[in-house]
Amino acid sequence: MKRILFTAVAALSLMACQDNVTAVPAFEPKVTTIVVTPTASQVEAGRTVTLTAVVKDQRDSVMTGKSVTWASNNTSVATVTANVITAGATTATVTGVTKGTASIVASVEGKVTTVPVFVVDPTVATVSVTATVPPTFFVGQTLQATSVARDSGNNALTSFTTTWTSSTPTVASVSATGLITALSAGTTTITATTGGKTGTLNVTVSLVPVARVLLTLPKPAHVGRPATLVAELRNSSGTALTAAQRTFGWHSSDESIATISSTGVLTGLTYGTTIVTCVVENRVGTLVVNVTEVGIDYIVVSPDSSDLKVGATRQYTATAFDADSVPLSVAALNGRPFEWTTTNSATARVSNIGLLLGIAPGTTFVSASIGTVSDNAKVVIVP
Repeated sequence: MKRILFTAVAALSLMACQDNVTAVPAFEPKVTTIVVTPTASQVEAGRTVTLTAVVKDQRDSVMTGKSVTWASNNTSVATVTANVITAGATTATVTGVTKGTASIVASVEGKVTTVPVFVVDPTVATVSVTATVPPTFFVGQTLQATSVARDSGNNALTSFTTTWTSSTPTVASVSATGLITALSAGTTTITATTGGKTGTLNVTVSLVPVARVLLTLPKPAHVGRPATLVAELRNSSGTALTAAQRTFGWHSSDESIATISSTGVLTGLTYGTTIVTCVVENRVGTLVVNVTEVGIDYIVVSPDSSDLKVGATRQYTATAFDADSVPLSVAALNGRPFEWTTTNSATARVSNIGLLLGIAPGTTFVSASIGTVSDNAKVVIVP
């Protein structure tokens, strides 16, 4: 009986305690902090950096599925683009625009976190120069070179100005846009300079091969007179080639008729015919040359007039000229002597070398001639 009574009392006591307990409300997480990493960033203009935002509640627990709004306070310096949410974090890509500082703001449900981003000028780490160089780069041809500047991350940089130079501009020149022009045989180094860094390209220029050698003689070849031959070089398509940097080998088949110098100057020695040969790069040009006598256009006797006493002598000279008014040397005259005469041998006589002797008072003319060409000078013989 006592046991039954105790059980009833205990049950009534438990019911009374339950009536006095206050119910505890369920936990409701709220956005409390936004953790952005890195807390500060430096990026080159034109490059990007990634920021990561993690949203946490009042218990410092990560809140998943929260959408973060990103913004830049200075889009002229840096812009920001939100990415997808992954594993409780959201990322954003910050792009450097120009040198300066911008604040990147991450916000969720009224909570805001700001991190600074410092944009710096890009730095060139390497410069590479490329060109499609043919197996043989001939004089007169052009070649386009290109350069690429890269940063330390091997990213191409496009905001820099490139300066082009050639170590030997007489071999090949290069324009401001990298166009290489071959000018003469040899080797040169083309350099592209960007942001203080350089890239190079070695270029070898070759002469266009000679296919034909054509010889001409602009003026007739005469005994005792030099005449320069012209060697015209042509390639396989008939285009004229420069003579610069090429070796010419000259030869006369009969050096008793005419000799020829290493520069192609022919000197006639006597009448006759010789064959002149010119060899350039194993190509041979030939020309038959007839050496003839120089034509005499006029003769000048000097002095042109004078007085001479009886018994005295005076030496006269005669000079022969060609049609170009060029005086003829003894060699050019080729043994043709001047014939000296006077018009009045009773007044004066002249020797075969032009020495005049006064004999008697009077007037005479002393004359020098070769063939039908002549000239004279008046002489007055005085007592």
